[in-house]
Order: sequence, then C-alpha cells, then structure tokens
Amino acid sequence: MIETSLLNGSAFWIILGFAFILCFQHLFISYIFSWIHYKADNTNTKKHLNIRIITTSLGGGIAIAYVFLQLLPELDDVYHFHIALYGFIIVYGINHLISKVTSNNGDDKSHTEKRWKFAVSIFILFIYNALIIYTMKEHLKYGTSSIIQFMFAMVLHLLGSDYTLSEKQFFYFHSWGRFVLASAPITGWLILWLAPDFGIHPDVLTAVLAGFIMLNVFKEEIPENNHTSFRWFVCGIAIFAALIILK
Repeated sequence: MIETSLLNGSAFWIILGFAFILCFQHLFISYIFSWIHYKADNTNTKKHLNIRIITTSLGGGIAIAYVFLQLLPELDDVYHFHIALYGFIIVYGINHLISKVTSNNGDDKSHTEKRWKFAVSIFILFIYNALIIYTMKEHLKYGTSSIIQFMFAMVLHLLGSDYTLSEKQFFYFHSWGRFVLASAPITGWLILWLAPDFGIHPDVLTAVLAGFIMLNVFKEEIPENNHTSFRWFVCGIAIFAALIILK
C-alpha cells in the first residue's frame, strides 16, 4: 500500500505532467499525424505509413513487456491474476458484442449505431486512461526511473491506439471523442490527489490495468498483420526488457 506522504514532492508533479502529456496527445493526435502525412506527401514517400506501423508495434511491444515484466510480477496473490483475466475478458466481450451488433447491417449501419459503438469505446478508453494515471502511485515506491519507464511505455502505446481510433472514426473522434479522452488523465490525477486510497487494494487496480493493456495490444497487433510489424513489436519488448535489467 502506498503511503499518502509518497504522493507529495516532485514525483507527484511528474504524474501531473504525464497527465498533461496524455491530454495533449489525445487532443492533437490527428494534427500530429496530419503533419507527418503532409511532410511525407511533399517528399513523395509513404513514410507516414511506416511511422504509424513503427509507433503502433513498438508501443505495443513495450506495453506488453511492461505487463509481463513489471505489472504482473508485482501481484502477490493468485486472486489478482484472476482479476486481470476477468478484466481482459469483460472488455473483450464488450468490444466483441458491439462489433457483432453493428456488423449485422453490413454497409447499412446507421449513424446511431456507429455513434453508440464509438461512445462505448470512448467510455472504456476513458476508464483505461484514468486508471493509467491513478495506478502510477504504485511506481512511486520504485523511484522516478520506474515512473519514467511507465510513461515511455504508455505514451507510445496510446499514440498508436489514438491514431487508429481517429482514423476509423474521424468525425466522432475529432468533434467530441478526443475531448473526452483528454479529460481522462486529468480525472485520474484529481482522484489520485483527492482520494489516494479509497478502499480498493492497489493490486486489484494493477490487475485490471494489466488486463486492459493486454487487450488493447492484442487488438491492435494481432488482427491486421499488414498494419503491424513483428520486428518492431519484438524491438519494443527488447527495449523495455533492457530498461528493466539496467534499472
């Protein structure tokens, strides 16, 4: 259990800074990649596609290595591993159900169905992002280096995730989705500030976060091999493994 006193000082403000980084990323992801597209088009290359693949795969590799090498080893009870599994299954089941319902109409999907599917996805990602910030308190006991490793993993992981979502649902994402996502990290920080310990065992939240991360990585990396890179995925795993060894 993290003591409230550990939330004071520079580490706490590092967490706030990270929350603002994610907030900025959610708000301007479309503009960031639009600028990359513009530069690539002017040089008659397809480097923007490579950058997307590298970002998604590298971030996915780092995130999954983070789960297996740092998050899961912190769990001290088999019960918490069950929670990670159940979190994975529940979120996967919700996504699967939404896809099944909205795919029944084929190309005749109504705007209402698309908006509903997107809204549920944003709701899940809102919880995901808030949980990422809130669980950072568990890294305080390992020092600033652990926080920086976590930030590095999550920024790259969410960068690819944000871009995929904005590409598939640009109108909804640009008009309101990005603002909802941008508020999630700040919400997580406010909860951390106002209620650093509200009665839920830290390992439970860590287990849920592990399940969320695994689902998001598998969802982005496995289904569309032509939009991912195994080489960069493995590279991400190797990078984070090296950081763990050198820590």
